[in-house]
Formats: sequence, C-alpha cells, structure tokens
Amino acid sequence: MMHPPAPTASRRPPRMTVFDGATSEAGYAFNRFGFSLVREANRTRYLADPEGYMDGFAIPAAQRALFAARDWAGLVEAGASVYIVAKLTGMHGSTLLEMGAQMRGEPLETFRAWMRDPRRFDPAGDA
Repeated sequence: MMHPPAPTASRRPPRMTVFDGATSEAGYAFNRFGFSLVREANRTRYLADPEGYMDGFAIPAAQRALFAARDWAGLVEAGASVYIVAKLTGMHGSTLLEMGAQMRGEPLETFRAWMRDPRRFDPAGDA
C-alpha cells in the first residue's frame, strides 16, 4: 500500500510539524528522557532535581530552553514526540487543552469554544 507524500511546507497548515526520520533523530535525547519517566523511581529523581536528571540524557540546550519555557509546540517542532510532550504537560500542571490552545496559537477560551463547536467535524462547516 502506498502512502501519500507528506504535505510540503507550502501546503502545510501553520505550525504543523511532519514527524519524519530527521525530526525523530533530532528529538531522540529528549524523547528518551520523557520515556524514562514512565518509571516512578525516575519521576521521583526528576522531580527532586530536574536539571540534574536531565543532564544524564544529553538534551540539546535549545530543547531544554523550550522545555523550561513550557513551549510545547516548540518542543514538537524540535523533535519531541507529541505523546511524550502530552505526558509532560500533566507533570507540570498544564492540561491537554492548554497544550492544544498553545499549539494553535489561541487563547484557551477560544480553543475551548472551537473544541465544543460541532461544525469542526463537518467538512462543509466553517469552524
């Protein structure tokens, strides 16, 4: 089965990231860090000393800065898995709705209203 090609940058919605091999490779260290937090002992170590714990993963400075700023969309653009980022939002007091609003560049209430609008499921709708 052939898959259609990924949208080119000119046809892609704003701030949409195609998670390809190069993106995955760029985010490998950050994703390894995030996945390590599946274990409770690692979460405990991380929460006790976040910077020290992250030092063990050779995460690039730019990704660490994005994480410190809680720039979830920026992290995904830099190669972080959206699934890892979603888990990390919860550890840091954010919600998936807040993450979605940030990724769309909208205030939370605007994003929440869009989520509730049934027209977003209708291809002919204008939501």
